[in-house]
Amino acid sequence: APFLALDGGEEGEGAGPLRVTADLDVLRLRPRADVTGARLSLSANSSGVESLRLTGAGGSGPMSLTIGPGAGAGRSVWADFDDAAFAGRVVGFDTLVRGKARLEGAMPAAGRSGPTRLDLTMTDFVVRRGATTSRVLSETEFAEGRRAAQQGDLAFATLTAPLVLEGRRIEVGRARATGPSLGVTGSGVIDLGTRRLAITGVIAPAYAVNSALGALPVVGALLVPREGEGLVGVTYRLDGPIDAPKTTVNPVSALAPGFLRRIFEGRTPTDAGGEPAAATTSPER
Repeated sequence: APFLALDGGEEGEGAGPLRVTADLDVLRLRPRADVTGARLSLSANSSGVESLRLTGAGGSGPMSLTIGPGAGAGRSVWADFDDAAFAGRVVGFDTLVRGKARLEGAMPAAGRSGPTRLDLTMTDFVVRRGATTSRVLSETEFAEGRRAAQQGDLAFATLTAPLVLEGRRIEVGRARATGPSLGVTGSGVIDLGTRRLAITGVIAPAYAVNSALGALPVVGALLVPREGEGLVGVTYRLDGPIDAPKTTVNPVSALAPGFLRRIFEGRTPTDAGGEPAAATTSPER
């Protein structure tokens, strides 16, 4: 049965800290993202939440979220999800199937403005095939891409992505996902408020073989300059509504080795409307 305990300053003591401990049968984070058997504890003051600990079952496995003291005056953030699909639903993405996800990073102190910087890691996950995924892969002109577009969902072994969150806006750094058949990189902006995105990156087919030349001394860094890419790859761009963005694939970029492919990839988008900010580029991470 639900249980709630409150501990705060008594009347007349002023704005003392508020401490909450709750055992809840169900805690709904958003539709289709319920934490069951939730255990919640938090400490807050007049500026906001100072610390938080949430544990329970999210989707098909346990989850935990911790916010606590960090370096300087900031707060640290840790989150683990045994069901990456549940983590996706928490932020409004329904295309993930199974896998594990972890978030680590830092956020401003309670009451302070500024970005939250997180590193996202996912393992052994699947991306459900949708209209956008099928369009991008079918336009790559690679047999692996066309087969993936026709056969169904895409399996990946790992994903790493540096994220910067400010309000409802997510800036994606040099994200990379690798799997047995494809390697994908991407960077840009996702705006959850307007439900729009602008992402650009590279798709590398037959990733395990295609990326092997990157291990060669000296020339490897020129042929395969960034993890998640390969000797052969095509650049892509997504612009517009999250649910149905415009897709652009440049097959000519497949003829260029890795270090020249950046010319076709273009600048990293810094606006979810789809246009990069004038005369600016995002630093490579």
